This record gives sequence, C-alpha cells and structure tokens, in this order.
Amino acid sequence: MWKYMFFCNIPIRLFQEPYFLDRIKLFDEFYGTVDKWIRFASELQGYNCEQDYFEEYNVQLHALNVFYQDHYFHI
Repeated sequence: MWKYMFFCNIPIRLFQEPYFLDRIKLFDEFYGTVDKWIRFASELQGYNCEQDYFEEYNVQLHALNVFYQDHYFHI
C-alpha cells in the first residue's frame, strides 16, 4: 500500500484502521484520495492477493525504466 501512496504523491504514512480511512477522507479535497482508493481497491479484485498486484506493477515499472533509459528515447 505504501508504494501506491508514494507514487500517487499522497502524504499518508499511517496504514492502521481506523486512522487510514480517516486520512483518506481528510486528504480527499486536495488529492482526490477517495476516488483513487476506490479505484485501487477495485484493481486489486482482479488479483489473488496484493503481492500478485505489486509483482505485476514492478514488472511494468521496470519496463518503463528500461524504455526511458533507452538511448533512442532521449534523441
């Protein structure tokens, strides 16, 4: 979950309930966190567990890094 919050630039570092959802609601006005959280939770439904989601996410992130580091991308 911390990766999701980090990459969405959401300043939440506390993930225990009920505090986490309180922070989601608190930052909604500034970051649209409620909609982002609902979207993230629905994406997780397509996976067996959070680990499967993050393994796929890491593969995608690695592919993007390789693409952006490619010499031809910078021309």
